[in-house]
Formats: sequence, C-alpha cells, structure tokens
Amino acid sequence: MLPASPRCVVEPDSGNGRDARRRQATLAVSRMLGHPVTVRYRRDGRVQITDDLHIAVSHDAGVTLALADGDRLGCDVHVVTDRVPADWQRLLTPDQLTLAQQIGLDREEDLSVAATRVWRAAECLDRAGLSDKGAITLAESRRDGWMVLAAGDAKIATFSTYLRNEAAPVVLTILMEGGS
Repeated sequence: MLPASPRCVVEPDSGNGRDARRRQATLAVSRMLGHPVTVRYRRDGRVQITDDLHIAVSHDAGVTLALADGDRLGCDVHVVTDRVPADWQRLLTPDQLTLAQQIGLDREEDLSVAATRVWRAAECLDRAGLSDKGAITLAESRRDGWMVLAAGDAKIATFSTYLRNEAAPVVLTILMEGGS
C-alpha cells in the first residue's frame, strides 16, 4: 500500500500538555524501536533521535501514533469533527474538497470523515516538508477501509475507525515518500 513498511506504534496517552505529549512520544518511539531512546525536538517541532532515521509523531483521541523509517514520512491521528460544507470550503482547497466529495461517494462515508482524510493528508505533507508536491489525488480505495492518496511521489494511507473511548470516528493518516 505504501512505498515501504515503516515501523509503527500506537500507544494510549497518559496525560495532557506539552510535557505529557513529549513523555508519550519518547515512550512510543522507545517501544517502537525496542530500546530506550532520547528524543530531541528540532526547531520546526519535529521529533529526531538520529540523523539517518526519520520519526513522525501525532497525538489525539487519547493515543500517540509514532512512525520511523529511513525515508521522509508523516503521520496524523485526528478525531473527526462534524462540520457543515461551508466549514470544509474554508479548510480545504477547491480541488481537495472535490476529492473529499469523491471519497465520500466512493466509501459511502460522511463528508466530514472523507474531508478529514484529505485535510489530514495535506497536514502530513506539510509536516514532512512536502507541501509543494502538487495536488492530492486518489490512488487506491481498498475494501478493507484503507484509502491511499498521492501527491507527487508521496503516498498517504488513511483509515477511519472508532477507538474505545472516543464517540466520533478517528482518522489515522500515514505518509511515506518514495517509489510506487
């Protein structure tokens, strides 16, 4: 589905605030890599442990999602907020809104879920420093609920699900840069 198979972990969160999120990021990355790590934060807020391993971390819905790989990547976990179409017009470009509407029809899912997939894919591109890759397009819609979007040579896998303590759907988004 993606150009590579990044290491990935989802950890339950244990608190709020910047310090708690940083502790959770360290725990998640350490668990994902199988040994304790020291997490550093770059000026742009990105997590770093070594120069040759890319790390992405996201917090929402009571969980921390973390990824690691040698290539550029991004991730996002986000609770879906039910919004009216006018709100989505303010958050998405016209092309992104059209894509969200297409996804909603294809997946038979609410516009807010489909639009959250596209919105968070754009966020992942931005966080990975790839926002100049061009339009986000639909690459693959899978029967198992995963959907793959593309922007340039970046692939963005999204999945909508429900988590135990969250009433609204949660969209998980994973971006990898590389081959097809």
